[in-house]
Amino acid sequence: RIIAFIWLQKLAKANQYGFPRISVKRKNVASVLRGKLSVSKSIIPIKCSGEMVSFRYEKQYDPTILSILSEAYRILKRDYFLGHLNVPDNVTDILNHLDDLSDTAHRRTTEHDYKNIRYRDIYHKFRAIVDFSWLIIRNKAKMPDTAHSDSGHSFFIDMSELWELYVR
Repeated sequence: RIIAFIWLQKLAKANQYGFPRISVKRKNVASVLRGKLSVSKSIIPIKCSGEMVSFRYEKQYDPTILSILSEAYRILKRDYFLGHLNVPDNVTDILNHLDDLSDTAHRRTTEHDYKNIRYRDIYHKFRAIVDFSWLIIRNKAKMPDTAHSDSGHSFFIDMSELWELYVR
């Protein structure tokens, strides 16, 4: 429960401006211009079908960060008793929004994807929660199946941070 509580606190602290977004370049081929016209790519479509090619930038949620957070949330809900905690209303809203977004951006994240995450200045607070979530995911992947194994498993916790959270 302590791990789930720490994760919730880090998520609430990081979500000051919403989930991280990235700019994605979209191509538009139509008779209506949306964004910046690409003259070199529009020459043939204008002659053939009367359509222009334009590019525009849209903001969308970072799928790598969302997949890491949603996977950690599923693990915490299933194995770390996250559902048994009293969760404040603002954190409940964040978790509901994460559930809605994780349905649309569900994908498997690799170590390479995790290491190549770029945080903009406004979203730098998400680094702590993403790193913690990645540790939870990696720890779950390395855990042996307890039904078939007699060996124990340990989890390392920063006791000074735990004590500070307890005192706070």
